[in-house]
Amino acid sequence: MTSPFHLERALVVFRNVLGFAWQVQAVSADETQDDLDRAKKETFFLQETFAFFDGTRPGDFAAIEKRFRARDVR
Repeated sequence: MTSPFHLERALVVFRNVLGFAWQVQAVSADETQDDLDRAKKETFFLQETFAFFDGTRPGDFAAIEKRFRARDVR
């Protein structure tokens, strides 16, 4: 369960980290007052998420962890 604007990105993360052996079902919470403002940046964050997982196999914890630890933190 997550914010409506964040639902697609959450699914991308769970599917890439857990792999396809896990069935992931997404449910959005009720919209809040700040969701519209936060949603404006969601396309950028979704693209960033796809870029992060590019070249990794879904469920490859070791590769994903290595990439996560090596990332630039803003």
